[in-house]
Amino acid sequence: MEVKVVKINVLGKSSYGVVYLVKTVAPVYNQIYVLNVEREQGMVYNMFLEYIPGGSLLNLMNRYGGKIPERDVNCYTQMILEGLLDIHEK
Repeated sequence: MEVKVVKINVLGKSSYGVVYLVKTVAPVYNQIYVLNVEREQGMVYNMFLEYIPGGSLLNLMNRYGGKIPERDVNCYTQMILEGLLDIHEK
């Protein structure tokens, strides 16, 4: 099944590419994703990541006065490492 996306807005730009907030229109994929386009040696890569509102880790640090509680750091670190493992296994 082909996944089609609709660009909602630009989240960021750099000399390497553009990051868009997009919504998928395929029935199986009805969640909102971030489309990250990177250019490397003439190639274009599309990475789909689940969009989760609520801010960045920096926003979280600011809410806790510069330091995230250790229990939360453990949780976020585990999620990040599991995501990296999943990406590299595919």
